[in-house]
Amino acid sequence: MRDKEKIRHAFGLAPEPLTTFAGFAADGLHDANFGFVTENGPVAARQLLRYLTDLPAAAGCPSTEHFVLGHAGVADHVDKLPLKTWEELLARAFDTAKIEDLQGMANGTREFVDRFIPLIEDVGKFASPCLLAWGVLPDKT
Repeated sequence: MRDKEKIRHAFGLAPEPLTTFAGFAADGLHDANFGFVTENGPVAARQLLRYLTDLPAAAGCPSTEHFVLGHAGVADHVDKLPLKTWEELLARAFDTAKIEDLQGMANGTREFVDRFIPLIEDVGKFASPCLLAWGVLPDKT
């Protein structure tokens, strides 16, 4: 699955306007979309945080460890890098969710886009294989 497809897959269950932002991450953002970003960016950032925290349960996993590693209990010999990556994604999402108003940022909408779109891309590339492993398959429509 290519990165664009991973992004679409990972956000297939996401609410609007987060789904639209995932489309921007997969297909590109144009100047005409900046008004939408300014109006909906903070809401989508908060949706992303909630979406990430709920994603393991949505995949039918009892814990984040199950979702990310495939099993519970993190033994010393298990590679913990995927769990660390997930926690870093959550930390980035939390920092972005704290943005109340894009106009209050030094470079406004552009600064938000430069932070949020790469985050969506990274989440998509990471979460899609986990979702696939747990049987949450891409929509083929």
